[in-house]
Amino acid sequence: MQYIKRLFYCFLLLPFCVFADVFVVGDTFLLNPKTSAIIEKIGDEFFQKAGISMYVVLKKDLSLNKEERRQFVLRNLTNTQNYFAILFALEDKKIDFFMSGDLENIIDVDSVYSEFMVPFLPVKKSDILDTARISAILLNGYAHFIDAFARYKNIQIQSNIIDRNGEMLAQVARVVIWVMLLSLIVGFVWIRRRRK
Repeated sequence: MQYIKRLFYCFLLLPFCVFADVFVVGDTFLLNPKTSAIIEKIGDEFFQKAGISMYVVLKKDLSLNKEERRQFVLRNLTNTQNYFAILFALEDKKIDFFMSGDLENIIDVDSVYSEFMVPFLPVKKSDILDTARISAILLNGYAHFIDAFARYKNIQIQSNIIDRNGEMLAQVARVVIWVMLLSLIVGFVWIRRRRK
């Protein structure tokens, strides 16, 4: 009887295992496990709400041209109809973006990449691309790509790590600091002129 119960529970869970999308694929050891878990959670919610699969494809060594890299990515995806994939090849020091045709030109991929991923890339040759840095690069990029698509689709992703309110407050704080700094400079110049 116990065996039949276990078998019954396995059948109940089977659809979740078979149809679950995995959003971190390839050489997953390159990422911190906590980062992978966060990406999976964000990716799952985004897929449920937008119907787009957002992947991170990792490869330690991948010496291929652009079209071969695209084919490599497609072989690793479970959904090749409506997808966006970030390919990270460690040894080749390459980050590529691949997407299904219907997603092209929806968001400015270059802008998101340069603003949210490039700042984390190594600057010096002595800088090491370790798991922590790779995780920071990919999680920050992934979260902002999700955010860009979510804004385009006019949906909200609760599990995303981007805090729009916090970012807005930081921008307001920067403006206030600049206004105060300019006021001090103007005040200083005005006082000096009055003394003459």
